[in-house]
Amino acid sequence: MSDFTKEMKKMSADDIELILSDQKELFTDDEIQMLVNELPRKLEQKKIDNEKIIPDIIKCPKCDAPTPTSESKCKYCEYKLDITKIKFDHSDEDDENIEFDKSSNISLFVISLLLPIIGIILGIVYIGKNDEDLGKSLIYFSIFATVIYSIILYNLF
Repeated sequence: MSDFTKEMKKMSADDIELILSDQKELFTDDEIQMLVNELPRKLEQKKIDNEKIIPDIIKCPKCDAPTPTSESKCKYCEYKLDITKIKFDHSDEDDENIEFDKSSNISLFVISLLLPIIGIILGIVYIGKNDEDLGKSLIYFSIFATVIYSIILYNLF
C-alpha cells in the first residue's frame, strides 16, 4: 500500500471534496483518479455515520418543544431548524466545544463591561441569530455596566 493510499484512507469526504474542487494541481492524475473513486465510499460512510448520530426527535433551540429532525421548522414557534448547526451530546468532542463556547461567551461579557454600547449591539445581533438568552443577557449586562459607569461619573464630578 502506497503512502498516498494510506493518507487517502484517513481523509474525510469533506477533505476529498476540497481537494477535488480547489487543490487538484497539488496531486498527480493517478492520485486524483484514486480520490474520485474513493469519494462515493466516503460520502456513503458519512451518510451512515450521520444517521447514527442524529436522533429522530430534538428539542427546538428556541422554544424547547419536541420536534422531528425531518421537519425544517418548529411547528410551535416556526423557528427554522438547521440540523447541521444543532449540537448533539454524543462524544467528548462536544464537551470541548461547550468549553470553547463558554470561554467565548465570557469574552463577550468582558467586552460588554468595558464598552457597553458594543455589548448592546452584540446582544441585538445574538437575539437576531436566535440565541435570545445570550442576547438578552448581554443587553442586561451592558445596561447594568452603563448604570454603574454613570454613578461613578456622577460621583466624580
